[in-house]
Amino acid sequence: MPIPPVDLIGKYFSKGVKRNLVIYTVCILIACAGIIYGNAIKPDHSFLRVWELQNIFILLLGYPFLFLQGNAGIPTFVKKGFPTNYDSSRLH
Repeated sequence: MPIPPVDLIGKYFSKGVKRNLVIYTVCILIACAGIIYGNAIKPDHSFLRVWELQNIFILLLGYPFLFLQGNAGIPTFVKKGFPTNYDSSRLH
């Protein structure tokens, strides 16, 4: 009898959080690819400024904030528009 797959991320997190995790992970992977490619062509192009690995570690610090993004009223990466729950009388 086969064991059904367990979707731990889907079980504990909403669809918006899952999308944020995927999009943020893709962005970090693109940054890693840029570091690898930049270091590969750096000897031929002395003017290039290539990120160091420490910059990726700084980006990794953003993961916990992805879970708080919806609770803070900040739109997710794929949500259109901004929340409009502000008091417009304060603008005058």
